[in-house]
Amino acid sequence: KVVSKVDEEMLKSNKEFKKLNENSDMININSTHFDIIKKLGSGSFGEVHMVKHKQSGHIYAMKVLLKEKIKKSDLVENSKVERIILSKLNFPFIVEFKYSFQSHSKLFIVTE
Repeated sequence: KVVSKVDEEMLKSNKEFKKLNENSDMININSTHFDIIKKLGSGSFGEVHMVKHKQSGHIYAMKVLLKEKIKKSDLVENSKVERIILSKLNFPFIVEFKYSFQSHSKLFIVTE
């Protein structure tokens, strides 16, 4: 029963996230909307870059995950949960979620 409760919450969060994005002006945002300033770090599944949003000039951190590595490690659900959790958090000591999007081979999470 615990698992089903978690699944219900994830499904609810996904629906809310989609609804939020449907109302967003940035629904078609992608990696071409950003200039990479520098690489901040790398890990097993990808890299984190400091980026500048071309239109607004705001500076963000962009986490770039390789889909192939995530699938091979069977961590697809973990990636989805990470995005959902970040999109729901609002706390001064945790990075603020801004955008998420994907390409054919990569997942992107943009935070302040």
